[in-house]
Amino acid sequence: MVFILSSPLMAHSPPTCRPSDRQQYSARCEGGTLFYEGERFSKGNTILLEIKDDSASQAVITAVSTGEVWLRRTNGSKTKIYVSQLQKGKYTIRKV
Repeated sequence: MVFILSSPLMAHSPPTCRPSDRQQYSARCEGGTLFYEGERFSKGNTILLEIKDDSASQAVITAVSTGEVWLRRTNGSKTKIYVSQLQKGKYTIRKV
């Protein structure tokens, strides 16, 4: 005998997240400075931007505001990354 359970609540349930799947990184912005994993980053710093499951690229920080960091990559493109993305590990940065 097979029972099929169907409920509108089941169809819209958010996926469960196991805490062991995510590593939290220390990242916050304060007074135009980004504090990330014990290092200070500010406008004009050259960094290495690593994207999860992708190659690294060099960039220069052009602005730091409350919840976001603007970068200019070596190919001339601009990139905005959110502090929450740094905290979740989607992006990692380090000084060159």
